[in-house]
Amino acid sequence: RHQSVCGDRKKGAKKEVSGWGDVKFTAEELSSMRGWKLTMADVCPLPDVTTSVAKPLAYQHLAGGMGGVYVLYLAGPGKGKSTAGGGELVVKASSPAESEVFATLLVKHMVGELRQDEHRGVVVPAMRALHHSTEEFVSLCKHMKAIDKVLEGGRNVCALNRMSQNQVVIVMEFLVGVELMAVRAHSNLDRKRLFRSLGVLVAVDVLVNNWDRLPAEGLWNNSGNPSNVM
Repeated sequence: RHQSVCGDRKKGAKKEVSGWGDVKFTAEELSSMRGWKLTMADVCPLPDVTTSVAKPLAYQHLAGGMGGVYVLYLAGPGKGKSTAGGGELVVKASSPAESEVFATLLVKHMVGELRQDEHRGVVVPAMRALHHSTEEFVSLCKHMKAIDKVLEGGRNVCALNRMSQNQVVIVMEFLVGVELMAVRAHSNLDRKRLFRSLGVLVAVDVLVNNWDRLPAEGLWNNSGNPSNVM
């Protein structure tokens, strides 16, 4: 079903249209899709998770945890990535959405808007649940499959089919950071702030029984996983 069409011959112009199924991409969209690459130096996170993810122009799968996440590139109202309104959001389809959304709302309620509190140093990503019955969810799955067909030749179709069978996926704010275990992180640590922040995380983890992040002797038998702290 993949097709490429050149039209408007009378004017001598060629306008490429490509896609899969009933999803089509214009030449400008194809140029943006092929030119986008997720790099921390050039990332433009979208803080507003209410932004529709129905029509992403590109995506990248980041492995890790229970299946990883998909970083979506959403175009702005004009041309180019730098245009206001364009940037990245995250879709997570692997873990139980209910528990993750509940834990996030609970933490926000407990400690308030932490990103504005420099003393605590704990940031909670904004997120929302997206149900499979919505038009946005259906369109998201169609567009991701079309992107996969055009850019990757359909090699990710099995994983995308699994995602489309989820009852709920999470749309999440993209946070730029470095894992605690990474060398680059240790060169920029404010140790006093770090240990205060880790204390907040331990308290939260005890409340929600999240045992796979920090060691807490006497509560759970786990050596911790620094890659779960950014």
